[in-house]
Amino acid sequence: MNNNTDKNKDEINPISSIIGIMLFIPSLLLLFGVLFTYFNEGGAYKMALGETVSVSSSKIDQLHDGKLVHIVGEAQTNNVLEDDIFPVFTKSLTLTRNVEMYQWYKSGTRRFSYSKKWFSYPIHNMIPVFINPLFPFFSQTKYADDITIGSFKMSSADAKDFFDKRLFPRNKYMLNHSQTPAGYYVSNNIYHTIDDIQKPKIGDLIVEFLHIPVGTMTIIGEQRGEYIIPHKTKYGNIALAAQGVYSFQEILTSKLKTNDIVIWAALGSGIIMLLLGFFLSKPLFIKIMQKLKEQ
Repeated sequence: MNNNTDKNKDEINPISSIIGIMLFIPSLLLLFGVLFTYFNEGGAYKMALGETVSVSSSKIDQLHDGKLVHIVGEAQTNNVLEDDIFPVFTKSLTLTRNVEMYQWYKSGTRRFSYSKKWFSYPIHNMIPVFINPLFPFFSQTKYADDITIGSFKMSSADAKDFFDKRLFPRNKYMLNHSQTPAGYYVSNNIYHTIDDIQKPKIGDLIVEFLHIPVGTMTIIGEQRGEYIIPHKTKYGNIALAAQGVYSFQEILTSKLKTNDIVIWAALGSGIIMLLLGFFLSKPLFIKIMQKLKEQ
């Protein structure tokens, strides 16, 4: 009786083993990847706390050239950013177009298990009846190419690092209703092609515009002549910006706190996935170890 019970415990369930491996290996890679990235960022922020020098934005002091500096000043530009498709233009530091399409996506393991959802990227399906329309255009962000912060300058290439759209909050751009393009409606300051807002159709679009307006800005980066550029460290680049007036200690301490939260969340979820993956594929691992011992 006991022998039968032990045999049942050691039997390999192919489905559980596959699910376990699919959880175990990716979670292990993800865990190391996230921890490596955020430990490096934490190291960069800690280093910056000890090296950053606060300088005036109204006058450039060459003594600080090549150093990590903290400036506060009026971020301005004469560059008018225009969208290539919609009648949207603004004298701002950045202009972002976010596009989403209502699409079919595979929502289950069965062959014809498909659902509808909004996505900002194309979903490619193989079954003809669930093939989605082509995106007519995609999301994009434009950066002003003559940004000044007091006496300092910033190139559009470097602005991509300082005003990273994943980290830097954008303001909603107010649309001009009188210039709505043909085939589009305006609701909640968003362009869309939905006839019935409660019943979107496959291929319907939502287009939202966001921007970073000119105004008071706090910047932490490297002084290089009259330019502010990303500061390179062994941990990665430091290029930080915030709307308003902040000390460098406030910005860096806030980044460190966020970094710690992400690390602990990654550790917790990664360990849970690893344990679950190992538990599901444990019989397979035992079998492999037994085979290796026999050799």
